[in-house]
Amino acid sequence: MKNILFTLSLLAGVALFAYVISQFGGLAGARQTLSQTGWIALLAYFANASLMLIAPTAAWMILMRGEGLQVSYWTLLKANLMGGTLNLITPSLYLGGEPLKMAYVARVLEQPQRRILATIIVAKFQEGGALLLVMIGALGVALWQLELPAHQEAWLIGSLATVVILFGLTVYAFIRNWHPLAKLIGAVARLGVSRRRMARLRSKTRKMENLIHDTFTKRWKVFAVAQVIVLFSAGSILMRAWVFFAFTGLLLGGDSLCGLYVITNVANSLPMPGGVGVFEGGMALFGTSVGLPESGLAAFLIVNRTTEVLLALIGLYVMIHLGVHSMTRSNIR
Repeated sequence: MKNILFTLSLLAGVALFAYVISQFGGLAGARQTLSQTGWIALLAYFANASLMLIAPTAAWMILMRGEGLQVSYWTLLKANLMGGTLNLITPSLYLGGEPLKMAYVARVLEQPQRRILATIIVAKFQEGGALLLVMIGALGVALWQLELPAHQEAWLIGSLATVVILFGLTVYAFIRNWHPLAKLIGAVARLGVSRRRMARLRSKTRKMENLIHDTFTKRWKVFAVAQVIVLFSAGSILMRAWVFFAFTGLLLGGDSLCGLYVITNVANSLPMPGGVGVFEGGMALFGTSVGLPESGLAAFLIVNRTTEVLLALIGLYVMIHLGVHSMTRSNIR
């Protein structure tokens, strides 16, 4: 059933992507725009997009070394490339490849998987925190500069407020060392589901949550340095539309960039594999409302997806080269 739902949602996303491209300039218009921008624009866009991989990897390395784990940047870059490949085909653009990353790094360092997973969870909190921090500022600028309908403003404010509150409560639970994951596992065990297995899992989870708590509290200076680095990733997401359209001769204002950032990140968080279709729909609808040319929008959307697919193919090559594709199959199941 899960595979059927995944296939249907992916097909729906691809269909929506194709529909958006056809309605906003089509392939002919996109080809014309790309012929005007040239290869330099594509290289500049890819370089900016690479920051979404390079910066979080550097921050993760700082976190791990702060935990006494001497890991190379190259090892973590390979892990993030492989994880990013899975993220592209799971029901969110930001999650999905963490089990594979955990298994690979734990195998390389010969460390317990829970210790590696603790650093991955903290790193994910940092990425989410950076996205939300920039999103709060972006939403403020968008609401101040753009004349949006009242219902759209209410929807954006409500959606972001809900995410921020849930995110903040989760972080606070780890800071206070309330062991939210262990308590959740305990609740499942009390329902009579594999009690012995759940008891062992709960014990391991408590140890992992203690490590997360220590990173948030005892090693907060390391955490702060890593958090600053991760902000470069969020900044590259904010600037990606500006980088592309600058080569078409159109310099986007801060209000348009902020609006696009909020809309597209909300779309990417929806349960659609890789955000395919919903990202394009949100980008196209908002882009046309602020005066972006349709052919330019189609070209941007194609370049954006091509960049993601290229990075995913690199990650797939790394998987095959390292012989960890068996981990991938078990992760998907």
